[in-house]
Amino acid sequence: MPVVLLIVAIDMMGFGIIIPMLPFYAESHGANPQQVALLMTTFSAAQLLTSPLWGGLSDRWGRKPILLATLAGGIGAYLLLLHAQSLTDLVIARAAAGAMAGNLAVAQAYIADVTAPEDRTRGMGLFGAALSVGFVAGPAVGGVLAGMDPAEADFAAPPIAAIGVSGVALVLGTISMREPARRRPPDNGRNPVRRLLPAFASAFCAGLVLLYFGVTLVFAGMESTFALWSERVLQWGPMQNGYLFAGASVLGVLVQGVLVGRLASRIGNPATTGIGIVLVAFGMGGIAASTDLVLLMPSTVALVFGLGLANPALGALIAGTVSSGNAGAAFGLAQSAAAFARIVGPAVAGAGFHHVSLTWPYTAGAVFAAAMAIGALVLFKRYPPGN
Repeated sequence: MPVVLLIVAIDMMGFGIIIPMLPFYAESHGANPQQVALLMTTFSAAQLLTSPLWGGLSDRWGRKPILLATLAGGIGAYLLLLHAQSLTDLVIARAAAGAMAGNLAVAQAYIADVTAPEDRTRGMGLFGAALSVGFVAGPAVGGVLAGMDPAEADFAAPPIAAIGVSGVALVLGTISMREPARRRPPDNGRNPVRRLLPAFASAFCAGLVLLYFGVTLVFAGMESTFALWSERVLQWGPMQNGYLFAGASVLGVLVQGVLVGRLASRIGNPATTGIGIVLVAFGMGGIAASTDLVLLMPSTVALVFGLGLANPALGALIAGTVSSGNAGAAFGLAQSAAAFARIVGPAVAGAGFHHVSLTWPYTAGAVFAAAMAIGALVLFKRYPPGN
C-alpha cells in the first residue's frame, strides 16, 4: 500500500502543477472567462465518464496494468497541453487528463484489496491524505514555475514538470507495485452496466454513493465561491485565501492520515460517517454566519474534520458492500458521482451566490448536509453494515 499511496500523491502533484497557469494559458489562446470556466469543468466531465470504466476494467484485468496505463495516458495528456496551439487543443488535453484521472477509483480499489476490513478506513484515510499532499505541493510548484506576471508567464515549464512527476510515478509503479490477490468477478456477459457497475445491484451501496456525492457537492460549492465571499465579507485577497486553504489541507492530512482510522476502529464506520456529515453541516452554517475570524476559523476546522472523517469512512463502507473482485466498479461509481458533484456544485453555488445572497451557498450547504445526516441515519438503520 505505501507504494500506491506515494504514486497517488505524485500523480496528484502533477495534476496540481497545471492548475495555477491554466486560466492564463487559456486566455493566451483567446478564451473568455466563461470559456475558461468551461475548460475547468472539462476535466471533471471526462473523469465522470471514465471512472466506472477504469474501475470495472481493473476488476477484470488487474489493478496494476490499468493504473500504469492511465499514468502513461496522463503523460500523453500533458504532452498535448504542452504543444497546444488553440483553445480546442486545450479542451482536448484537459479532457484526456480528466479521462486518465478516473484511475483514482483503481487506486482506491487497490487499497481495499490489500487492507483487512478493520483497517480499511485507515487505508482510505491515508488515500485522502496522499491526495491532499499532492494537491498542496502541486499548485505551489506550478505557481513558482509559471511566474508571477500573467503577461510573461512560462506556459511550458509546468507541463514539463507534470510530465516528469508523472513519469516518476509510472516508473515507481512499474518497478515496485505488485498486483494484489483478489477473487476475479464472474463474467456478466456483454451488458456494460452489469459488467462495469455491479454496485448498482446493492441498494446500500447506492445509498452510500449518494452520500459520497452529497458531501462532495457541498464542499465543491463552498470551494468555488469562498474566495468571492471572503473578498466581499472579510476584504481578503488571494494571499489570505491561499493561507487558509493551505492550512486546511495540512489539517485534512492529519485528520485523514492519523485520526479517522483510530476513531472508526472504536465507534465504527457508520458513526464516523454520521459525525463527519454533522460537522460538515456545522462548518457550513458557521461560515454563513461569520463576519470575522472569530467564527470563521472554528467553522473551517469543523468542515475540514467533517470531510476528513466522512469520506474515508464512506470509502470503507462502499468497499464492504461488494466482493474484492468488484471493488473497482464500486469505486468507479463513487468517483463518477464525485466528479458529477464537482460539476454541479460550483454551478449551483455560483448561481445562488449571484442571484440570492453571498451566504446562500453555505446556508444551503448546511441545510443539505443536515438532511444527509438524517438520510445516513435512516440508511444505516435499514441496512446495518458489518463494518
